[in-house]
Amino acid sequence: MPVATIADYKRTAYSTNIETEETDTTTNSVKIKHNSDDDYYFTEALPEDEKTSVDTYKGFYIGRYEAGDKESTEAKTLRSSADATKTVTIKANQAPYNLVTRAQAISLAEGFATKQVYKAKTKLVSSYAWDTTIAFIQKVNSDYGSSTPQGNYADTKITYVDITGTSQTKAAKPSAVLVPTGQTTPVCNIYDMGGNVWEWTTELCSDINGVYSNRGGTYQGFYAEHPAGLRDRYSDISSDLGFRIALFID
Repeated sequence: MPVATIADYKRTAYSTNIETEETDTTTNSVKIKHNSDDDYYFTEALPEDEKTSVDTYKGFYIGRYEAGDKESTEAKTLRSSADATKTVTIKANQAPYNLVTRAQAISLAEGFATKQVYKAKTKLVSSYAWDTTIAFIQKVNSDYGSSTPQGNYADTKITYVDITGTSQTKAAKPSAVLVPTGQTTPVCNIYDMGGNVWEWTTELCSDINGVYSNRGGTYQGFYAEHPAGLRDRYSDISSDLGFRIALFID
């Protein structure tokens, strides 16, 4: 993902989220409210390792696909338990790695580089990486952050190959179906930032009932309500909540 200057590596409010004029003193980041009716907000300090890497190498890499579960995929089944010991993959036609806590997602993402023998750092996607990616995609699709019909949502029709390898068509009536990675229309060669599963990020939320930020919408929601840029918050595991990995050159 190209980034011309470090000033372009930034957080942005999309959809119903609202960027305030108030800076959080703890993180030195702008407070982004969930919407105009809520008092809670999202904040995140710019990670120093990301700042250094992006500034030096003028960009970063973001997973083309949502993180997948190798063993579940080989067993031709979607995940049904909160087992965070499975092997992480980043490729098409995988069972999405859902049913994980944010802490587990962070650990799995950071361990991915070692298992792949990458000479780089892999991490759970930050709000800076997510929003910078959305900004890049919007050069091609100007409303991608706030309205994302390309994804797998309850109200979008898609033709896909299920985890058993069988071709299927999901109606838009609405109809909620979790599908393997990479089954929807890519934008800038990136899949499912909108829809399929929500994705954990490293951003925090001030709401005590949901202290972590998740992004990108869900197969159980509507695309206009849960577009790729939307922030929401959660604290537990869920069948419609997974993660994506970002990579930074050391």
